[in-house]
Amino acid sequence: MKVLKRNAVIIAVLLFVCLAVYLNWAYNSKNNPGQPEAAVSAQQEPQQDGQEAIPVAEETEPETETEQAQQLPYYTVSAPEESAEQTAVSEYFDSVRLSRSEARDAAVSTLTMVSQSETAQSETADEALQRISDMAAYTVLESEVESIIKAKGFADCVVYITEDGINVTVPAAETGLSSADVARITDVVAENTDFTAAQLRITEVK
Repeated sequence: MKVLKRNAVIIAVLLFVCLAVYLNWAYNSKNNPGQPEAAVSAQQEPQQDGQEAIPVAEETEPETETEQAQQLPYYTVSAPEESAEQTAVSEYFDSVRLSRSEARDAAVSTLTMVSQSETAQSETADEALQRISDMAAYTVLESEVESIIKAKGFADCVVYITEDGINVTVPAAETGLSSADVARITDVVAENTDFTAAQLRITEVK
């Protein structure tokens, strides 16, 4: 009886082993199918006189000079460099914007202290708050006017507005702004602000 049980166990184990081998073979066959003969023969030239078959390379279109250059090591596309004169003008406009921002921030800070002072009279505090509100409106208006003037053909522009008037700084050629350029700036100011031509000052950067 023990012998029969042992033999039954051995047979069951062998069946499981055979089943595992078959499943493994079936899985490998499914995921790694052999290359069809037609595909192999299509990639080779027909043999002649016992010579080895030479794989046929796929035809590709000739590369352009730009594509060839992009394949070179350390290939980069560089933007055209600005001249020293253009750099100086750009730095000047940056400094003007910075000065405007610093002046505006200092004025707002002073007015804020006045409005919050315990010793300040009610009228003084109210006036300080009104001036702060006006400066905030000036900042928004400056940005709008700058954008419009640039759209009129000027390379750059900085606008500074105070209660006394408006100053527009623009780049100009060595000969200065033309009468048409001055007229365009004046029209923008008159149409988009409450200032008149008499309150407008134009600064040329050559």
